[in-house]
Formats: sequence, C-alpha cells, structure tokens
Amino acid sequence: MPSPETKILIDELTLNPHKPLIISDADEVIFELFTHMFAYFDENGYRFTGQSLIGFEIMDHMFNNQTDEKIEAEIFIKIITKFFAVHGDHMPMVENAFENLMTLSETCQIIILTNAPHDYRKRREEIYKGHGIHFPIISNIGNKLAAVNEIIKDHQAPIFFIDDSPEHHISIIENIPHIHCIHFIGDEKYAKLVSDVDDVHFKSSDWNDVRAFIEAQLKVS
Repeated sequence: MPSPETKILIDELTLNPHKPLIISDADEVIFELFTHMFAYFDENGYRFTGQSLIGFEIMDHMFNNQTDEKIEAEIFIKIITKFFAVHGDHMPMVENAFENLMTLSETCQIIILTNAPHDYRKRREEIYKGHGIHFPIISNIGNKLAAVNEIIKDHQAPIFFIDDSPEHHISIIENIPHIHCIHFIGDEKYAKLVSDVDDVHFKSSDWNDVRAFIEAQLKVS
C-alpha cells in the first residue's frame, strides 16, 4: 500500500477506467531539474562523483570540496531543501513538454506522480498551474509501485508510465507488465549517468517522440 498521505490523494482521483491513462513523473520529465541542481552543488562547494545511477542515490556520491569528506544524510537533506527553497519556483519546463502534454490530454487522462515532500505538494500545484499544467498531482515517497498499483486497480484502458528513474521502471515491469513504460530523461548529463532498463518499452529525451509512441500504441490497442 502507498503511504497514508499518498493514498488520500489517490482516493480523490476521478478516473474513467475506459480512457487511456498517463502517469508521469515531474522532475526531469516535465520540468528541468538536474542542470540546475548540479550547478547549485558547484556554486556552493560540493561535487558529485557518481558514474552510474539506478535510483536517486545522489547523496552516495556527494563530497565537500573543502574537506574532501562525503556528505552525510543530514547535511544532504539541508542542501536539497535549500536548493528547492531558492530554485524550486523557477524550474523551466523540459522542451516541448507542454505542447505534447496538451495534445495527449485530448485523448488521455494524465496524472503527475512525483517523489516530493507531501508538505510541498500544494506549492508545486501552484507552480505547475502557473505553467498551465492543471493535471492532478500525487506526491509520493520512495518506490512508486504501490502508488501505481493503487491508481490503476480498476483501469481497463491502456496505461503509460513515464519516469526518469530506472528503479521505478524495474518495479513496474516486473509487477505490472501490461503498463507501457517510457524511460524519459530531459538532461543530457544526467542521462549519461542513468542505467538503461531491460525491457523498457521506449526510451527518449524528446517529448515529440514520446507523444508519437503513445499515439502509435493507442492506434493498435
């Protein structure tokens, strides 16, 4: 089961089980993140040394430039919290995301499932609306499998899951194989660090290609 906070948000959804559904991540899929996050690390005396990522284990590869010591979890949380406080309201959208989401919303229901603090969800909702994004936002912590299972439990139409994290795709592919998994990473530097996912249905950094893939799948479903 998802967390109680996530479950409440899912229960508030009103979905048509016979209409295609897109469950999309936000950071690095709809909104840019890592270009700005890595720049913030550099500007504030931290370096990231990771070469390959499965999930969001950035903390495991963070070092203080002055002391050369690895960043502890408590410090990392403070860094990330301050980053979002300074830059969270000003993240630009990934190129072509808005136009393609609007086109897809004509035939599909769209939900944003994002790993973010529940207390920050309302603020994110305001930010997204400022960009013209009015889809339901479900905040989640940790692996997304339980939340996705809860969202789709009565769904009978095609389902598409878009995320940048291999961890989430691996869980979905292994447990809900009928979902079309789309591995999307907007940032080229981050994309080079992220592991490929076996059996993912589509991988891209271009929203035009994502829309074309979804539309093609809907034609044959």
